Amino acid sequence: MSSVKDKKLQNELWNDLASGLESIYAGDERMPPHRYMELYTHVFNFCSSSHVPAETARRGTSITQMQTSFVGSELYNELNIFITKYAQSLRMTLINLYGDSLLQHYTKIWTNYRFGSTVVNGIFSYLNRHWIRREIDEGKLGIFEVYNMAINIWKQVIFTDLHHNVTSAALALIEQDRNGEMIQTKLIKGVVESYIELGINERETVGSGNDDGANSQSAGLQPNMTRPGVKYQVYREHFVKRLLEETLNYYTTESTTFLQSYSVPEYMKKVGERLNEERDRCQLYLDYTTLDSLLKVCDDALICNHLELFHNEFEALLSQRQCEHLGRMYDLCHRVTGALDKLKQILEIYITREGRAAIEQIAQNAMTDPKYYITTILQLYDVYNNLASKAFKLDHGFVEAMDRAFTRFVNENEITRLAKSASKSPQLLVLYCDQLLRKNAKNVEDERMDEYLEQVMTVFKYIEDKDMFQAFFHKMLCKRLVTEASASEEAERSMIAKLKHMCGFEYTSKLERLLTDVALSRDNSDIFRKQVTRREVDFSVIVVMSNVWPLTQPILFEIPSPLMNCIEDFTRYYSGKYTGRKLNWVLQMSRGEVISTSGTFANKYTFICNTQQISLLMLFNERNVYKQSDLETILKLPKDQLIPALHSLLKVGLLLNVSGNDKSSKKSSTDEVDNKNDDKELQLNNGFTNKKLKVDLIRAMVSAKEQKKDNEEVQKCVDEDRKIVIQAAIVRIMKMRKTLKHQQLVGEVLNQLTARFQPKVPLVKKCIDMLIEKEYLKRGENERDSYEYLA
Repeated sequence: MSSVKDKKLQNELWNDLASGLESIYAGDERMPPHRYMELYTHVFNFCSSSHVPAETARRGTSITQMQTSFVGSELYNELNIFITKYAQSLRMTLINLYGDSLLQHYTKIWTNYRFGSTVVNGIFSYLNRHWIRREIDEGKLGIFEVYNMAINIWKQVIFTDLHHNVTSAALALIEQDRNGEMIQTKLIKGVVESYIELGINERETVGSGNDDGANSQSAGLQPNMTRPGVKYQVYREHFVKRLLEETLNYYTTESTTFLQSYSVPEYMKKVGERLNEERDRCQLYLDYTTLDSLLKVCDDALICNHLELFHNEFEALLSQRQCEHLGRMYDLCHRVTGALDKLKQILEIYITREGRAAIEQIAQNAMTDPKYYITTILQLYDVYNNLASKAFKLDHGFVEAMDRAFTRFVNENEITRLAKSASKSPQLLVLYCDQLLRKNAKNVEDERMDEYLEQVMTVFKYIEDKDMFQAFFHKMLCKRLVTEASASEEAERSMIAKLKHMCGFEYTSKLERLLTDVALSRDNSDIFRKQVTRREVDFSVIVVMSNVWPLTQPILFEIPSPLMNCIEDFTRYYSGKYTGRKLNWVLQMSRGEVISTSGTFANKYTFICNTQQISLLMLFNERNVYKQSDLETILKLPKDQLIPALHSLLKVGLLLNVSGNDKSSKKSSTDEVDNKNDDKELQLNNGFTNKKLKVDLIRAMVSAKEQKKDNEEVQKCVDEDRKIVIQAAIVRIMKMRKTLKHQQLVGEVLNQLTARFQPKVPLVKKCIDMLIEKEYLKRGENERDSYEYLA
């Protein structure tokens, strides 16, 4: 009797529940709040009824468990049937709709359905917490919480038949948006949200064969756990997949059409706008997970398909210095893997060509004035460094391409070709440094000196033969210090510090020693001058270490007695202070000032001379005319020193060659003084005049022939040093490796020494042979192309 009663009660409860469900899904706003509580109570009472069918009672399960299980199942089935019928009725209202009309009704119905299902889920929360939860925990398939069940029914009843039309309508709206038409974005957003929500019940185990399986394993998920990405499966399969296909087709067609009428720079600007639009689109009405795949398709259609056009246009933009367009091209190509590689190659080739062309234009002037050469390189550097910074965002690959190009044309250009030597570049850079660091009327201001030295280092880093630069710089620094021609010791130290920072302590140790020697010598000279207060000559001495300073061998000749007295005094002073040291006087590198006495010339002149010139001029205090042979005999000066000194005095008109002419005519000829004829007569020119009262005779003595000789000596010293450096590198490598193939040994030597200079392979081979002769190495007995180290 009670069973019939319970069944009747359940029917009454369900009928009232069904009535309430109809009102909820219909969106009845007049439904009072206490009605929701009443429906919740109906669910509780329904699940608490004791009705159990007789056939179920015959089983061995406990009565209580059977009652709960059966009642929960019956209520779940009733609710499933109700929602299914409701969904079928909704489907009938949508089946014949298309386009915007379909989207409007679909999104409206979906919003109401989802809201109603949320409310129903709350009303049936007792069923969710007990029977449904237990069924799910026991692994029963096809059982969902009430809200999820409603979503699943929508998917089976409505989505299965309508998703194609709905997606097509949404994609049509997106195309209208891309065409610039006004659309209702909320319609697309509603469709996207519904598709994502429909994946709520998707469950997938690890290793099911889906692409996401690897991701779940890497994330540490256990079998039978729902992966976070699965809920997007419906959205990706039924919406994103078609969206990407439509996007690819749309932009492929648009890009091809656009390029037929517009230039590449205008096209790149259009592409940038399109990519921004797609980002905004994802933010406005698509899901954020769509962004990467959508932009990837855009990149394929808008960039990848037209890379050849970009590459062809790149050089034209470089030549026009179109920084904005170059930056836009970089940004676009940066999005595509490998697309920048070709641009880097083009940039390197272009800069190399332009650099060589620019240097070729100033080659003749630069051979004599290094400022043309260095400023041209710096101007090119400013242009392309500005491009690398603004257009290419200081991309490491583009900076490296620029550096390779500069290295190539700085070390191989028209100037090095004319000079027939790769060492011309470091030599010109040293000469430019000498102009900056030497005293002259055009010295740069102290506050700007560091800026100029930084520019020198900019060019220096592209010099391959840095050892050649070191040798030339060493020699020029020595001359500046000996002649006291340095504009500033602080500037000299700053330059050396910059070289040290880039090349290390070993590179600058000898340069620093020069400054140290000069400072110590200055102190010694000051002490010496204070000891003797009365002296005919204002005399100072620079004492340096012969193994550090690149000075020529001392030349002994007769010098004026006042100078000789000073030398003897200082020798006695120095010998008394330091024992075991020997002074060798490098007279040919000494310098001084000779002041003309009253009545000698119309004006009183001061002549800046070297020791050879001083000795010659002082002889003319005794008489006015000398034969060339007499001068050579009296001074005991070698001809290679005497002739240049005489030439310099004749060149400025201080002496006159009066051989074979009337002496009173004072007719001069500088071309007649040579090594072959010693009978030339030279006379002091009492009618000498000059615009300057202080005349530099040393400058007149410097000749191109002497400079060439100095350069050859430096080159020879560097070549010898390179042989030693290469041999040392070979020994280091072989000592560590013991046995090595010929090609491997040569390769490792080149790698080790590239930072200092570029060794030539024939020179490396020659050094290997030298070490074999010295028995540091031997050839392998079985393999003649291998070497063994001999301890």
